[in-house]
Amino acid sequence: MTGTPDVTVIVPTHQGTRYLAEALESVAAQDLTDVEVLVVDDASTDGSAELARSFADRIPDLRVEVNAERLGAAANVARCIETARGRWIKPVFQDDLIDP
Repeated sequence: MTGTPDVTVIVPTHQGTRYLAEALESVAAQDLTDVEVLVVDDASTDGSAELARSFADRIPDLRVEVNAERLGAAANVARCIETARGRWIKPVFQDDLIDP
């Protein structure tokens, strides 16, 4: 993607492997263009970041960031918003699903 995307889908996560795959599957199933997907992992130890990165072939504009230390839920959402490149932000939490 070049320039500023219209939308950034932010996915804050911590220890999210139990649900994260389903959430990212639902994002990947969308028929959208000019959208980046930003997963910010809050220093998980369960492989959440690696799981998110495994969707790179299905979500073309996927970015995965990992916090060096745990920030907590609210601060991690704030980091997602600060790091987002899109004009608009759509939060999708690790246990959310989006209908097609």
